[in-house]
Amino acid sequence: MSNPPPANPALDAYLAGLVDHPVLDPGAVPAGARMDEWGTLLLDPPYDARQLAAAWRVQRPLAVSTDVMQRSWYLFERGADLPDEYATRAAGDPVRAGDKTLRAQFTARPDGPLPELVVGPSPAYDVTEVGGWIDRIELS
Repeated sequence: MSNPPPANPALDAYLAGLVDHPVLDPGAVPAGARMDEWGTLLLDPPYDARQLAAAWRVQRPLAVSTDVMQRSWYLFERGADLPDEYATRAAGDPVRAGDKTLRAQFTARPDGPLPELVVGPSPAYDVTEVGGWIDRIELS
């Protein structure tokens, strides 16, 4: 996505509110989003990952893949640095809202060169540097 989507204050408020009230309510979903049949919030157009990380108060946001083929990328919070003689390694924590996990999925692997930082076996992109676009959110 080359151009940012138009401002959507209702969607901004809805997404920011998920941190304090982690409920995906189909009746409250504003324009720019919809719920699919499995309860996933679909964002169209995709939402700026930096903006979402800030709204969710994620201090050190990362894009991390959770599958071997690195087809799916999710918003994580960088945890503690971990010892590793071969790589710059850190813990990656899912975004939490009370006892719930907010899983925000990127539209694609972030742009830019392969980062030095890894979380588990995955490269970990610093979202504040590379940005990215989120097109779906799950709550578990």
